[in-house]
Amino acid sequence: MNKLLVVWTCTLLATFSNLALANQEALTLLLGNGQLVISMQPACEPYQPDSQQSSVAKTLSQDVALALAEMVGKPVEIESLCEALPDARKQCRVVFSVNQGELEWARVYQFTSSPNSLKTPKLADLNCFNLP
Repeated sequence: MNKLLVVWTCTLLATFSNLALANQEALTLLLGNGQLVISMQPACEPYQPDSQQSSVAKTLSQDVALALAEMVGKPVEIESLCEALPDARKQCRVVFSVNQGELEWARVYQFTSSPNSLKTPKLADLNCFNLP
């Protein structure tokens, strides 16, 4: 829970403009699965564009918080979208991007959501990467 609070704190500190939440479902799923250890998923690029750090196990909420911390004080755009797949799963994408005339960089989260009636839907095939 504390990690999710860190995410929301960083979110509140960032300056959001042109908020493009066509579908908040993907963002809700991303944050709701914040305890997911992303080292157990397909490899995610470092959240910092010029990071030389070796990959360290961290939770999804830590990764989102660190990405948002890089954007504090800059206009941030969020895109969130889920599309239904034929087998009741959903393919989702959340993009946090910084745009100051030219796109500085973006943090992208792509995943598949599987329904689960008792808990938060499970994420699979998580990919995290930066766009320069």
